[in-house]
Amino acid sequence: MTSNVPPPRRPPIHNDAFTAQEGVPPRETLMALCHRLSTALGFDGPWVVGGWQVSLIEVRQAEYTDPLEADFRVGRDAMEMGAALRVDVHPSGWIEACVTIDGVGEKSFFIEHVYEEFEIWPSGSPCEAIESGRMGKRCGWLQLEAEFWPDIAFLAEGRFITLEPAEPNR
Repeated sequence: MTSNVPPPRRPPIHNDAFTAQEGVPPRETLMALCHRLSTALGFDGPWVVGGWQVSLIEVRQAEYTDPLEADFRVGRDAMEMGAALRVDVHPSGWIEACVTIDGVGEKSFFIEHVYEEFEIWPSGSPCEAIESGRMGKRCGWLQLEAEFWPDIAFLAEGRFITLEPAEPNR
């Protein structure tokens, strides 16, 4: 199940950087992304974003081709709340990542695999910028250009909203 928000306005690009194959099916991109993401979630955390610490509680994926779901604990100072992530193929062919934070709401991010890194776009984006966001090829970090994400720009440090391991030299 995906959200009801509109995807970006152009079709997604799904390429396999390893084989140089272009136009792979969205489900294959999802499988590759979920494999890399589950590995990163298992080994790279906890993470920080805008002064908040994000810690993994659990990752779920019944079958290799199924959506990936994960639960997190998000905290800063004495405040703590739950969060969830769900990654699946949107009917448009985009890969949709829905993040839900208790008491805050839900936010969708749309992902394509142009080359090695994953490119990330907001809902309804015309995809005219060079890039509005990206995630490393091993899914260990994520960076969004704050001007394209005004509703979460408060998490930015400078021009970027960055989610990265709390201890990058682990």
